[in-house]
Amino acid sequence: MGGTRTGLPIAPALEAAVPDRTRPLRTQRLDVTPVVQLGGTQFIALPDFAVTAQRTLLRPADYRRVALIVTNNDAATGVRFGDQGVTATQGVRLTAGSSLKLAARSDIYVISEGANVTLSIAEELL
Repeated sequence: MGGTRTGLPIAPALEAAVPDRTRPLRTQRLDVTPVVQLGGTQFIALPDFAVTAQRTLLRPADYRRVALIVTNNDAATGVRFGDQGVTATQGVRLTAGSSLKLAARSDIYVISEGANVTLSIAEELL
């Protein structure tokens, strides 16, 4: 007779045909990871903001900011958003008459691509 894994003699042919069930099957346990959708608890409509061809700080850094919602009220001139290095030809472009949602907690600078522009802005905070 063959092996004695269970303490009982097992015939070699039977031992070869039956999987080893003396060890427990491995289980993989996955901890549940909650998905948290960050949403604001405050929505603040801010006064209109005049943008010129000079880089201007639109909103200072705020760790509570979830989003900054911006609408370009001009009919012809676009604006650019970015860090301190934003220029009239470099940065995130918002065309005339368009809206944009910025999800940045850092300083947000803005500059016009030409003529003076008025922006409507609102901020969503945690």
